[in-house]
Amino acid sequence: MNIRILTFTLLVGLSLGARAEGYFIGGDFGLNVFPNWADRGDSAAYNAGLAFSSTSQSTVSYGLGINAGQWMSQYFGWEIGYNNLGSVTGYTTAGDSYGNVYGNSYKYASTASHAEALVGSSSGLFGKVGLYSASTQLTIPNLTISPTSSSGMYFGIGGRFYSDDSDHFAFKFGIDIYPKVKFSDLSDFTKTTNETITKIYLGEDYIF
Repeated sequence: MNIRILTFTLLVGLSLGARAEGYFIGGDFGLNVFPNWADRGDSAAYNAGLAFSSTSQSTVSYGLGINAGQWMSQYFGWEIGYNNLGSVTGYTTAGDSYGNVYGNSYKYASTASHAEALVGSSSGLFGKVGLYSASTQLTIPNLTISPTSSSGMYFGIGGRFYSDDSDHFAFKFGIDIYPKVKFSDLSDFTKTTNETITKIYLGEDYIF
């Protein structure tokens, strides 16, 4: 599934008959919730023949997003954007039956672009549905692991409210859900697993 083709198709359809007004650009700061792979870190240690393992991992990252779009009417619009979803890190402490203890770290990082339709109110609450394309990277010291790519449907809800003293600036907030994002499996690097990333954000739009 090529996100560029899907984006072009979506935007052409949304722009048919659109008025040349309501365009905006914006940005946001997001808190991103990743899955917890601690159990798979322990599985990797046991698969390597170690006697015990304990893995701890952060599940929340922080990142920035940029976007541009148009509210074609008060109730319908479109948006494209790019999000750095940040990264989470984990650490595994494991040992063998002879008392030797080992430790290793890992990091998952992700970015995503999207094209979406906006339905609701340009100055109130709205929903969104569209397409995303994501890239994730698992990093482990002294190992080379190829990044994974995935694409699919994308959902969200949010709100947008104009500043009291300006018609050009609007504050926004919301929750975006990226389902079935593909990650390298921590317990077996030759496999992948589909997981969900949830983004909670605050931001601002500039309206032309």
